[in-house]
Amino acid sequence: MLDEARYFKGMEQVKMLLDEMAYLKMNVFHWHLVDDQGWRIEIKKYPKLTEIGSKRKSTQIGPLQWESPIQSEEPHEGFYNQEQIKEIINYAADRHITIVPEIEMPGHSTAAIASYSWLGASKKEIEVPIKFGVGKDVYDVTNPRVYEFLTDVLDEVIALFPSKVIHIGGDEVKYNHWKASTSVLKYMNKKN
Repeated sequence: MLDEARYFKGMEQVKMLLDEMAYLKMNVFHWHLVDDQGWRIEIKKYPKLTEIGSKRKSTQIGPLQWESPIQSEEPHEGFYNQEQIKEIINYAADRHITIVPEIEMPGHSTAAIASYSWLGASKKEIEVPIKFGVGKDVYDVTNPRVYEFLTDVLDEVIALFPSKVIHIGGDEVKYNHWKASTSVLKYMNKKN
């Protein structure tokens, strides 16, 4: 597994990792491309995901890992366009490696929400977080446009990756975001 949502590495590093995997006869590469701290895959229908979501102003560093108050004070950015994704998929296939992409939902979605605020339960404009951990907002599960967005994203991801599996995360959703949302509370009460 390689988490490039938090730390973008670039194509040469990924190919080097695939070479090492092939040497060790490992055949499944879990590629974490989306999280709160970065969106790393081009989705042509939603260009702001990489224009905005692939960039953050700084990165949390230091000995306390997730609890560190220290920031790098340096911008961090990067993403793969679809041609680069195809090249890496072919490179992996030549080494008998299947790539399983991870596209997080409904939590760990802050980079997407920073790109398109209407995706979030709060509807507030936010920035891509510079701290690690669970994000500042989650997808608004009551908004049909959010379902359309996620379907569009997955359609493009499915068209790229030959893997039979796409990892959607599904972990660490802070329910307080939904409990603070009028539309989600209304939906919860209506659906009991």
